[in-house]
Amino acid sequence: MKSTRLQDFQIADWLPNGMGLDDAIVLLASLAVLATFFAMWQVLRPSSAFERRVEQIVQGKERLRQNLLATRHGRPRLTSVGLMRQAVTRLNLLRSRQAADARGMLARAGFRSQDAMVGYLFAQISLPFLFGIVMLADTHVLRLMPLPPQLNFVPSMAAVLLGFWTYPGFVER
Repeated sequence: MKSTRLQDFQIADWLPNGMGLDDAIVLLASLAVLATFFAMWQVLRPSSAFERRVEQIVQGKERLRQNLLATRHGRPRLTSVGLMRQAVTRLNLLRSRQAADARGMLARAGFRSQDAMVGYLFAQISLPFLFGIVMLADTHVLRLMPLPPQLNFVPSMAAVLLGFWTYPGFVER
């Protein structure tokens, strides 16, 4: 008797009207993904301001320890910010009028660290040249822009000029 009951069982009889088996599978899979997302979010987020502050203190302590260990080695570690700072300092950009304007602009945007200032000034100087190098690679190696050989340097120079023109501070508007 039990075997006939199992054979008569149809999942479609238990679903709401208008919902097929495919719709039910999609709905259940969506709910599983949503539940997984919320479970991961709950696990990964600190639950209180106290725990967040403790985590910040632990990270700061670890950062200080890493810096202390790095200074114990004979040779200083070169970081990207350190290299950018060297370039900006050698070009004496931190004392320019444009740097003072940029410092105010970055402060209004919420970036108050000296590293943000160094990164901004380095990008202001280096990215136009990077644009030119990319265009040189395009016209000489990749050849995505079909140009006659005598005009190969025109897009590169235009990219450099466009890069300088788009940054505020180089051109007074």
